[in-house]
Amino acid sequence: MLAAASRLFGRRGYTAVTTVMVAEEAGVSEGTIYHYFGSKDALVCAAAARYGRGFAEAMFDGFDPNAGPPDVDAVIRRAFAYVRFSDPLFGVFLLADDAGQSLPAKRANRTEIVTRLTEIFSVWRNQGLIRRAEPRILAELSFGLVEAGLRECYARESTTAAVEEAYVAEVAQCIRG
Repeated sequence: MLAAASRLFGRRGYTAVTTVMVAEEAGVSEGTIYHYFGSKDALVCAAAARYGRGFAEAMFDGFDPNAGPPDVDAVIRRAFAYVRFSDPLFGVFLLADDAGQSLPAKRANRTEIVTRLTEIFSVWRNQGLIRRAEPRILAELSFGLVEAGLRECYARESTTAAVEEAYVAEVAQCIRG
């Protein structure tokens, strides 16, 4: 159901998608959607949270925060690859500035990612690898940079590999700074 919702919201946007459409796409009854999620808003938030968890996992796959900071370029490259390859239209939907989009879904996605970053930054602060940092604020600002880079990169009609690589490099440079 979440995969079907992601596909539909990504292709059509929040306001154009109904729970009937999601149920048909998922091969379930509309009542099943309401049983598990209760509302269209809760469904899109669950799909966004799922996407956020996947995004965070992709960025830090196999990474042990106790081993110290990873290669920033590699982490940012994974973030861009996740948006490009995993439900790409849903990723663009979550990055959109359109007022008609579901703000609670964007918050659910962002919360998953910022929570993971906060955990990592807390470990590093405790190890003395970062100083004078509030992990939650650092996580929010770091993801804000990544999110802005993703938005600008994928807001284009067609993003080439060279354009994507330029955004990856600039975002990574900002994060290192």
